[in-house]
Amino acid sequence: MFKIISRSQIVLFFLDIVTLGLLTSFWYNYFNLPLEYRLETILLTVLVCIISLHMKENYKLREHNITSKNSYLLFEGIVMGFIPTIITGLIFGDYLHFLKFILVSIAFIYILLRFYRVCMHYYLFKIKPNKRVLIIGLNSRAKDIAEEIINRFALKMEIAGIVNTAKFNKKFEETTMKVFGMNDKINKS
Repeated sequence: MFKIISRSQIVLFFLDIVTLGLLTSFWYNYFNLPLEYRLETILLTVLVCIISLHMKENYKLREHNITSKNSYLLFEGIVMGFIPTIITGLIFGDYLHFLKFILVSIAFIYILLRFYRVCMHYYLFKIKPNKRVLIIGLNSRAKDIAEEIINRFALKMEIAGIVNTAKFNKKFEETTMKVFGMNDKINKS
């Protein structure tokens, strides 16, 4: 099944690419590392870091809370992304300058990526309004969907009501939700 990527994930993905590329390039130039390996180092670092962050599930924003575990996973993803760069630097570069480059790059990249994630989390859970959902039908699947929406706060959905599509007057067990008939008028608000 095809999974749709949210706009928030796309924004965070591109912020990560830009941050990784710009900071890696800046610190590479700052420490006067060999220019002949600059482009390869930057591209390799960005590519491997993005893959590593994806594998560490750093783009599952709705399930990602501000916890020490997720902070560690972000840091670990960044460090894992720098492993090929570290190996390349140890083989071809000046060890001391390259070590400073790696440590400073990892620190600054971690701080910025963490800041982006905290801001995105704040936006998603404090600023962005809930989506109102209308459930069609009164069968067991409708009940399962309603329970899932109620139990998963991270979905940012609230149930506006349930539409009874049955020809006879069927009841939804133990509900506090508004049940509409097929001929009822439903307001947008």
